[in-house]
Amino acid sequence: MDDPRAADALLAAARQALGVLASAPLCAREARAAAAELEAAWAATPLTLGIGGVDLVARTGLLDRLGGGGLLGARPRVAGSAALRLRRGESTRFHAVRVDGPPETQTLPATGVDLEARARVADAAAAAAARATEATTALALVPAALRARPPRWALWRWLWRWLAALRARRHVAAERQASARAQDARQALASAEAALARREAPLRAARARFLDRLGELASGAGAGAGVAELTLDVGGEVVAADVELLELNGWSHAAATVDAVVIARDQLVLAPGGRGGAALPLGTPDEVGAALPALLRAARALRLARRVRDQGHLLRQELELVLERAAIDFAGRIARLEEKRVRDVPALVATQRAALAAQVSASVTAVLEHATAHLDSELALLCDGWRRAVAAATTVDELKAAVGRVDGGAAELARLAEDVRVLVMGGLGGGTRDLYPELVAVLVPLGLPAAHARPPRAAADVPPVELLPSLAHASSPRLADSEGWLTGLVRSLEHRRGELLQKVDAHVARLARVARAEMLDAEPRLHAALGDALAAQLEAAVGHQLAWLEAALAAERATIDRERAALTPIVQQRNDARRELAALEHLLAEVEAAHPALAQAAAATPAIGSAAT
Repeated sequence: MDDPRAADALLAAARQALGVLASAPLCAREARAAAAELEAAWAATPLTLGIGGVDLVARTGLLDRLGGGGLLGARPRVAGSAALRLRRGESTRFHAVRVDGPPETQTLPATGVDLEARARVADAAAAAAARATEATTALALVPAALRARPPRWALWRWLWRWLAALRARRHVAAERQASARAQDARQALASAEAALARREAPLRAARARFLDRLGELASGAGAGAGVAELTLDVGGEVVAADVELLELNGWSHAAATVDAVVIARDQLVLAPGGRGGAALPLGTPDEVGAALPALLRAARALRLARRVRDQGHLLRQELELVLERAAIDFAGRIARLEEKRVRDVPALVATQRAALAAQVSASVTAVLEHATAHLDSELALLCDGWRRAVAAATTVDELKAAVGRVDGGAAELARLAEDVRVLVMGGLGGGTRDLYPELVAVLVPLGLPAAHARPPRAAADVPPVELLPSLAHASSPRLADSEGWLTGLVRSLEHRRGELLQKVDAHVARLARVARAEMLDAEPRLHAALGDALAAQLEAAVGHQLAWLEAALAAERATIDRERAALTPIVQQRNDARRELAALEHLLAEVEAAHPALAQAAAATPAIGSAAT
């Protein structure tokens, strides 16, 4: 991805996503911090390439190749050797950091520093070349017969050579002089080169010592056994400015921060696959070295965009969490109120009636005991009045009037029966007031208003129960009739009065027995009546509780509507964050699909890079 526009587009999308998140107060601080980290990481130098792989030889060779060659590889390296770091420097030098010892720094001596000696060699070489050219030109003017000696037995050829020498003696002399000058020039060149070699020998020795020491420290053996990291500054422009090459091995991969990770294999630079994936080729070492700054900038843009994507999703999830919690809270508040709704009123009434059965029985029993005592007292008073009327009679007419009073006592008995009924029903009504708090206690936690949880001021209406029908509808006892009385005048008045008193006592005793029996017979009906009255009260209380519940639900829904309206900005911020993060993810997917090898190199962690094969 050598097009810088793709990296710029990734960074612009990342900035846009963080800008949207920074506008949300709930995650503004984290988003602004992430934006600051993005800018700092993008502007940070140098761009760092991590070189990993288990092949130590290939790893070292790639580092040496990208560093210009000729610096590493002087000695074989072993496992656990120092992590190498290469970068551009003003001069070539190394800095070794030891695990437990002082660091070591050396600088490579510069070549070509003896310019005067090199100039003399250059001049001597130029002169030697010129003299050689002159000698060649002069030799070309010498006849061919003079250039080679003929055999001794070829006398005619020697004669011919002598004649040719006489004719070309001027050219022969010139050629001899040119050859002598060429020989002198060659000797001068050899002398200059020997002098240069003598003067530069210490420099070559120093360079050799530098490279040998560098190789020893990088090897991991001998003096290099305790070296943790070896930084090599390479002079010149072999390594691009603001670019750093870092070897990922056991010393460095755990804490390394790199923009991309590569491995070397088969004269290629590969992006490690990781997690069983195939390694993808990025190019030859020369191709990768030429495009290294653009490649690392693109890898850094990819890495930072991925980080922003992940951070953005975490920040967006904070907004989602707030909205989810609010929705759960809204639903929970309504649900908690709905839990207070009485779903089955008849079942509740039946349960409470069963729970209060003992108290109802005790209340009815107490009322009946009180009513029975009142009935007995009233019957005793009535009987006493009748007996006094009979006992006070001194004449037949008075006795007859007393008997008429007894025979006409039905009205008094009906009144007594009504009094007892009123007493009993009033007692049951009071029982409803006494039992009301316990009756509705089950509704108090469900929201029954306090005004309806207290006993009502007036007793509840208890369904009427017929009591003492024998008294309410009593007939005359007919203690005596007039004819039998007239015929019995011969008997003494005292005797008749005594018989009448006995009949009064018997009549009152019978009334008391019947009344008690009727009171006992009415007890189940009184239980039912009191239970029905309590059931009616409980149903009314349920109605009050339901009215409170509906009002509470309406108020809670209104409050929730206001709170939901207050969350509208957060919903919009969440939606904006979703949109921008989706755009960033789409752009990332496009870039990764277009440049899969670069995507792998930028995604590989140092640990993966160091273990890739």
